Amino acid sequence: MEIINWLNTEDERRDAAVLLMPRLDYESQLIAVIGLLDSHRQAEMEIEATIKKMESLARRTSGEHAVDMWIENVHQSIYQDAAHSMAAVGMIAPLIESVFDHTFQEVGRLAIGLPPLTTHYRLQNVNRRTWDCHWVLNKDGEWTKSLVKGMVQLIDATDLKAHLPNALAAKLTPTLSALFAYRNKMFHCGFEWPIKEREKFQSELTTSGWPTDWFSKSETDNRPWMFYMSQTFIDHCLTMSAEIIGSIGGFCLERANDGSLRVGGSEPVPAWMKEIEDLS
Repeated sequence: MEIINWLNTEDERRDAAVLLMPRLDYESQLIAVIGLLDSHRQAEMEIEATIKKMESLARRTSGEHAVDMWIENVHQSIYQDAAHSMAAVGMIAPLIESVFDHTFQEVGRLAIGLPPLTTHYRLQNVNRRTWDCHWVLNKDGEWTKSLVKGMVQLIDATDLKAHLPNALAAKLTPTLSALFAYRNKMFHCGFEWPIKEREKFQSELTTSGWPTDWFSKSETDNRPWMFYMSQTFIDHCLTMSAEIIGSIGGFCLERANDGSLRVGGSEPVPAWMKEIEDLS
């Protein structure tokens, strides 16, 4: 599914998602993200064309100036690609995080006083962490802070994944793992990570099972230098974002119809949830 087609097509599920994200304009955010990323892509294409021209000129002339200019353009493009990649992950990752955060907090509010949505152990004893996607609960009752695992556990616990297309549902966990692993590296280490961090990420790319076309890299001395989200992965993440919103809308409609959530209700907010809201 192309993200532009999704935005331009009437979708009951997408519209219904607002009932679980009443304070988040997810559609406007997607449009803004797509617009900026498209301008970055156009800039990259212009730089690629300039580099090709400089390379052609350098091969036709005997002077060093043309060669120096070509090398300078190639060098600068490496950093611009990193800047564009950071912008991409810096917009897509928080969008997905906020979508899940808003959704699960609202589900928690609407579920007050109702039977658990599923028999998943996370939903049996509700507390201030139950609906917080930044935490994951193990079967021994111990809580650990982990955004990706927390999101995935709540997706499983509420059966939200059932509303995703099968092909994307199968890729949900690896997508979130790859996206947030890269986000953490870029936002903690900048463009040029410490060598140990580069080698760790390179090893993760090899052992994680993530598709090989999700990331690309530049090298120096035959070792990893900078890593980038590929256009393939960026497009996949945008499509996944749209499908997640659609799945939330489908989940909302189903739960409203079967009465397992009081969608649109004005139930009181529990003390543990007020504490979370006060900290946000």
